[in-house]
Amino acid sequence: MAIRNREFDKIEQACEVFGCTPYFAIVVDANDQIHVFLLSMDHLLHLFPRGKTQSNWSMHPRYVIGYHEEDPQIRSFIFRTEAVSWWEKQ
Repeated sequence: MAIRNREFDKIEQACEVFGCTPYFAIVVDANDQIHVFLLSMDHLLHLFPRGKTQSNWSMHPRYVIGYHEEDPQIRSFIFRTEAVSWWEKQ
């Protein structure tokens, strides 16, 4: 998932004005699961530094396991979904 550099600039400016610490909530819909990750912008940029135009948050399974189980600076949870009743094509 790409996060453009201009988004970092916007959050830095807003947090400076309001005296806040910049945090990100990253929400990724992956089939029957919705992954939610909460972490500081500093930690996000430590993991995935800015490139020329963006930072890239990896959703490779190896990284996802690390986000959930191995990194104490990332708070996370998973919603598991199941369609019980849904419209079908007729």
